[in-house]
Parts: sequence; structure tokens; C-alpha cells
Amino acid sequence: MEQYKLLGIAPYEGFKGYLLNAIEKRPNVEAEVYSASLDDAVSLLKTLDLSGFDAIISRGRTGTMLQQETDLPLVNVDFSGYDLLRGLKLAQYGPYQKAAFVTYLDLRQNVQFLSELLELKTELLLPAPPATPEEMNQLIGRLYQQEGVRLFMGDGACTEFASAYGAETILITSGWESMEKAIDDAIEIIRHDRLHNRNKNFFRTLLEQSQTPVALLDGTGQTIYSNLFHHEAPAAIHHQLQRLIPAVSQMKNASFLERIGESDWNIQGKTVLMDGQTCYLFTIRRSLYGGEKKAPCYDVVPLKEAKDSASLILSNMVLCDCWEKLQKWNKSKLPVMIYGGSGTGKTTFAYAVYAASKFSNNPLISIDCGYLDGKNMMRLFEDERSPLFENNVTILLKKVNLLPKEAQNKLNYYITSSMLTSRNKIISTFSGNMQNMISSNLFSKELFHQLSAIPVLLPSLNERSEDIPALCRSFLTAINQEMPVQIVGFEPEAMQMLQSYPWDYGVTQLNLVLKQLVVSAKHQFINAEDVAQVLSKSSQNSSFAPNPIQLDLSRTLDEISLDIIHLVLEEEKGNQSRTAKRLGISRSTLWKKLNG
Repeated sequence: MEQYKLLGIAPYEGFKGYLLNAIEKRPNVEAEVYSASLDDAVSLLKTLDLSGFDAIISRGRTGTMLQQETDLPLVNVDFSGYDLLRGLKLAQYGPYQKAAFVTYLDLRQNVQFLSELLELKTELLLPAPPATPEEMNQLIGRLYQQEGVRLFMGDGACTEFASAYGAETILITSGWESMEKAIDDAIEIIRHDRLHNRNKNFFRTLLEQSQTPVALLDGTGQTIYSNLFHHEAPAAIHHQLQRLIPAVSQMKNASFLERIGESDWNIQGKTVLMDGQTCYLFTIRRSLYGGEKKAPCYDVVPLKEAKDSASLILSNMVLCDCWEKLQKWNKSKLPVMIYGGSGTGKTTFAYAVYAASKFSNNPLISIDCGYLDGKNMMRLFEDERSPLFENNVTILLKKVNLLPKEAQNKLNYYITSSMLTSRNKIISTFSGNMQNMISSNLFSKELFHQLSAIPVLLPSLNERSEDIPALCRSFLTAINQEMPVQIVGFEPEAMQMLQSYPWDYGVTQLNLVLKQLVVSAKHQFINAEDVAQVLSKSSQNSSFAPNPIQLDLSRTLDEISLDIIHLVLEEEKGNQSRTAKRLGISRSTLWKKLNG
């Protein structure tokens, strides 16, 4: 039996899963499948040894770009009628009166026919396909700003550009039938035309001999050579290197400390002359935090995640009201405090505030105050590599209510002495009853005033059940891209059950339930039986979140303190070391209070 080896370049995770599932059914076909965005696909291809592959499978403009970089046969996965039908069906659940379908391919006739077949109530605009990314961006900008389109369906480029404008998007994903056809086409091409890859390549030889992660970029920021993918460096590092080119060009030789993914990286950049052209050579290595076993005391939030959060907020009617009230202040550096019950979407809202601010070109640094012990706090305050030493960045203080009182006082002093709120945009989130904690002296009134120039109260999900269909659609769109599934919607009875369910833990719980529904669903529509089974398990699962201890303020201070200790101990699942750190006391003191 003739054997074939395919290379898959997946523009999204669900594509990767479907392609691997289809290949597993064929004993004479093996494949390696990589995930890469439109911007990273060519860079990824240049790092791979293509001599062992017979053909490449990709999709859309990603495939078109890859074809220009290799002699290997390339098969682009088509949009099947089923793929288009699933996307249009998902659009039926939206509140929007007007939507647009945009791809680089001309699918207008097919889409028009299917939308009429579905009796789609939403007005669907079908503009002529753009030829370039610039035309795509201009087209989507015109539809959004002049035509009032707020829902875009199409390929990856369409959803990426539309998300940048804050619109909601539906990516037309490829199903199993499209994958099967693409594999059949690839095998047919290979049978008739097996190409031999070039054996001698300067950059491939360099890759084989070099043990140092390096990347070479030209003056326009295009990757000439890179082996970073083979050194566990994240794909996003190439975009970061492009942004560093102006500084390297000016200084000729420069060093940087950059947060990429979950690690810090030391980057050394210098100019080199190659064939009469000035290029930029970067070498990278992990920094202090990158080699530590302990997690760093802060995270850098990806801009795409923040922009996705903004789209989710704009599709939420109640939160959209909060959003509109905030916009006139969002261009300033006035600190924003977002407060509300558990699961109300405070972090998502905070990400959206950052994405819509004028500081979104600079990093969003997220600090989880629940795990901010004394050592990490001093590291943030004193280490010159700390993000708190930067200017014009956005700093998110998550769950400031969990800071021990001593740590609150230290943070308040640091904000004042370092002029932190004047140098940077500060956003904080607060869970629980703010007024009670302040009046009970459990939270610093001075720190509250420092952080709450603009207070934003988020209502609970149970107060806005009319938003659940829109939230479900947004979450389902994201899940369809992350997993090899094609769930297109809910039966009416299923949606009614979701709307009437008591969501004690808000949108976080709703998102978890939707993922469980997608995994367990037997059909492309989630029905009432599916929802009943998952909600029954969710109700029985008491470990989803601990039941909060109600503080009786009429009791003595010692009794209230003991209640608080038990609350933190429960949140830390009985771990006394972490509980003591959270409370700002020694473990021996904690033991005495628990056994006194």
C-alpha cells in the first residue's frame, strides 16, 4: 500500500482536530499538523524540514500565502455547503438586524441560496470579495461604520479584522466532509506528481547547526529566517520582534526584557548587513521568571483575548449599558474599580476596558491579589524589572478584596509614593459587599479611594436572563473554534431551561456548562435532554465554588476574625500555608487561632 505524509497548517484549533480525526481513519496516511495564524504561517513553514512531506493541507488565504513559499503541492480546504449552513444557522440566534458575509472567495450565490432556504430574518449583506488584506480591512470598516453591521461571518481574516472594530464574529469552520475531500484531493495530486524538495538550503543548515534561538528580519519586519518554533518560543514572539526594530535601528545593538506568553524573555537585537541590505538579528533566552518553577507574580494578558472580551461585552445588553457610561472616562488615566458578585464577568469587563482605551498598544499586566504574598509584593515594588516601574501600561489588580489588611496598607503607600495612578492606567476588581468590608475595617478606606475614581457595578447573571441567548452564542462560537465540534445552536426548550436556571456563579458557570454540553451533545443542536443532564450534574457538584460564610457583624471581633479565617481556609481547600500567607500571619499563629 502506497504511503503518504501530509503537512497540515491549521488557522484555528478546531480545524486541527477535524483534520487529525480524518487522517486517523486512513492507515496509509500520516500527518503533522501545526496551528498558526495568518501572520505566522509563512514563518512557521520556513522553520520546518519539508523534505519528508508529500503535500500541504491548509485553508483560505493562509493556503494561498503558503503556496507562494514552497514547491510542494498544496490543497486548500473548500467551504462546503454544510459549513456555510452551520454558520448561517448560528447567526439565527443573534439579536442583530443586519449581518455581513465576507471571504476572499466568491461564495455569494451559495450563501444567498442557503439564507433564503433558512428564511434568515437578519438582513444579510454579501459584498464582492476583497483581493487583499487592505481591501478586506477597508470593506469591514465601511460596513461597520457606515452600514451599521455588528455581526460578521466569514473566514479567519474577516473575523480578525471585524473583532478589531469591536464587532461580533462567526468563523465559518470546516467540517469532516470538507476534510475528507481535501485529503482525497491531496492523495490524487501526490499520485500524479511527487515533487522533490531542495536538499541544500542555507537557513535549514543553519537551523540544524545552531543551538541558539535566533530570528533574522528584514527592514520591513518580514521574517527571513527563524528557528524559534523549535526552541519552545511562542509564535507571538515574531510580532514582538517587529515592534523592537525601530529601537534596534537607532541603537544598533540593544537589549530588552519582554513578557511573551507565560514567560519573560531577554532579547538581544543588533543590525547586520546582508547582501547590501540592513537586517536585524535577534537572539533570545529565558529571563529570571522563565526558569523559575514558581509562577511569576504577574501575567501579561494577550491583546487578542482583551479584544475578544470587548466583543463579548458589546453583545451583552445589560453590560453594554455599564459600558456606555464608562466610555467618556476611559481615555483618561483615572483608576477604574469594577465590583459585583462572583461570576458577574468582572475580569472580562476589565479586559474590555483595556482593549478600548488609548493604552491598548502597551501591555496589560494582570496581578492576582489572592496570591500576592509579601515576597512577591516586595519584588513588584523594588525590582527594577517589575512592570510597576513602567509608564503608560495598564495594570489590572484582580480581587483586591483578598489582600490582607497589612498588604492593603503597603499597596496604598506604594501607589501614593510612586505616583502609580498618574503614570499608568489602573483597573481593579472587587468581589463581595464593598461597603460592609470598609465599615468593618476589613478593607482600607484609603486604598478604596485610591482605586475607585470610576466605580462600575456589574449586575449578576440572574438579573439579566434575557442576555443568556447572546452569551451562549458568543461562547459557542469560541468553543467551535477551539474544539473539533460543529454545534450550531439550541432547540427552543433547551434555551428556555438555560434562561430559567439559577446561575449562582454567573457567566463563569455558564461557560463551563456550555463546554460540558458541547462535549456531551449527540447532535448539532443541543436539546432539552442534553441541558437537563448537564444542569443536574452541575447542581450536584458542590465543589464548583465554596458557599460563602455570612459574617455576623454583631459578634465580637475575635469571632468575626475566626469566621474570616475559615472562609479563606475553605477557599484554599484546607492548605494552611497558603491561608496564612493570604491573611498575612505566620502558620503557627494560624494554628493557634484555629485551635485556641
